[in-house]
Amino acid sequence: MMNHAAKIWEETVLLPTYPAAEPEKYPLFIEKRAYQGSTGKVYPLPVTEKVSDVCREVAYHAVWLENEYLRVMVLPELGGRIHRALDKTNGYDFVYYNHVVKPALVGLTGPWISGGIEFNWPQHHRPTTFSPVDYRVAEHDDGSVTVYVGETDKMYGTKGMAAISLYPGKAYLEIRGRLYNPTDLPQTFLWWANPAVPVNDHTYSVFPPDVNAVMDGFLDFLEANHPDLPARIEQTQALTDEDEALIREYLGAYKGNISRLSDEVKAAQALARATANADNENKNERGGNS
Repeated sequence: MMNHAAKIWEETVLLPTYPAAEPEKYPLFIEKRAYQGSTGKVYPLPVTEKVSDVCREVAYHAVWLENEYLRVMVLPELGGRIHRALDKTNGYDFVYYNHVVKPALVGLTGPWISGGIEFNWPQHHRPTTFSPVDYRVAEHDDGSVTVYVGETDKMYGTKGMAAISLYPGKAYLEIRGRLYNPTDLPQTFLWWANPAVPVNDHTYSVFPPDVNAVMDGFLDFLEANHPDLPARIEQTQALTDEDEALIREYLGAYKGNISRLSDEVKAAQALARATANADNENKNERGGNS
């Protein structure tokens, strides 16, 4: 069967939006603030501290990629995120499609939105995740199409780019990341994509066999704020309504499935004990060799 070339085009889309306010005029030097395990530095980027509570339709410039199987929408004005990814064979959005742009003030510089696939660098949730980026579209000789999204980071001077491609006859989306350091100094960075998926009682995660540790932070959160809860979860004891509300809020995929959560907590505790034992053995070996 002959595969037709993938298509790429640009158009304006209207999305219900709760607009963010104008950024603060004065700079904030808040690098000492703790932000999800990384520095809270944002200068010289401005910080936004308010979001409107009135929804209105806003026009966004969208880039669409499409082949026989998939239709994908990229929004360069919202950080270059993949806002929608549709499986045409069954009409299913295989990443969560948020029909409303409603920022929460949880990002490094304020606004952050859920849904789609968010690209993050040079640290945790990207400081400019809600800001416009540069983009370029391309059609290739093999029938594939690509939209390149990227920007130069104002804090460290590095450049990050994602190439989002569709191929004819292929039922997958390819994303290639590339980072540049044009400065004279070594730069540290994180690079990761944050895909969102709808969850229900049948949702589960599958990891490749070479993944031997998954750090979620939920167990640490419980032990710091609700120290008696992990033990009760592990023993599958009756939980209060407040306990279950906490679990559902933090881990919505579990939907109150306590036996499944018990297995996860036991696995996390076993991993923590194994790691601690290994660390102690290493310390003892170093002590014996000194």
